[in-house]
Amino acid sequence: MNEQNKPLVFFWSFMAAATIILVWYQYNTQPPVAIKENPQAKEQQQVLNLYRDNCARCHGAFGEGFASNPVLRGRNLQVEYIKERIVKGRGKMPGFPNIVEPQLSKLAEWVGKL
Repeated sequence: MNEQNKPLVFFWSFMAAATIILVWYQYNTQPPVAIKENPQAKEQQQVLNLYRDNCARCHGAFGEGFASNPVLRGRNLQVEYIKERIVKGRGKMPGFPNIVEPQLSKLAEWVGKL
């Protein structure tokens, strides 16, 4: 490499490194676009997490049920009925009184739409 090109090589190497650092910083400090621009996406994720943590192990990830646990999918259950079952339980299903409003209603509505 001749002496004339050394400053250009240094400049472009510096620019490439700065760009990589800037992209990395932006990626790691910004919330996901869907949640940042759509608060409903964050709310929906909270409901999905609530279902996953409390319901999915018995009723399946998609409400398909398994073993002797009932299917939730496609049953068209009323929201108030679902809320009562969540809080009080029934048969082998334990109650979950720790799930309170407004999460209770949101979870019941989501289960009703399975």
